[in-house]
Amino acid sequence: MTINSAAMLKGDSLIAKNEAGDCVVYATASAFDLTYDQAHQVVREKYGRKDRKGTPTFSLLKGLRKEHQEVKAINTYTVKGKKIGRAAKVYSFAKANPQGTYFIVISRHALVIKDGVVYDNRGELSNKCRIKWAFKIK
Repeated sequence: MTINSAAMLKGDSLIAKNEAGDCVVYATASAFDLTYDQAHQVVREKYGRKDRKGTPTFSLLKGLRKEHQEVKAINTYTVKGKKIGRAAKVYSFAKANPQGTYFIVISRHALVIKDGVVYDNRGELSNKCRIKWAFKIK
């Protein structure tokens, strides 16, 4: 199941209406149960995001590791009991991880999987993309 986080969070936010390249803001809001405006401030302060610009992956990874001591990078996935070194697709990862919150980075985009549900501001467009980084948030 995929939930469009843009439709869910944009609401009456004046900031959201004037933003672009804000997938990390939507992902942060979804992962930590924040409003769009709260998440926008967190991403600006913690990850160094500039208004109307995307968040560099390096800044995001550095910020996640610094802020959340129990963040773990997940670079393999399991198929029929065997660990595979290739990256999982978003929908496969969501199905294989029905519990927990994961901050997901794919090529030039970020989203969240929370208890097996994908929260993505692009809707279902990312479901078949391969995951570059998956961080379990505790």
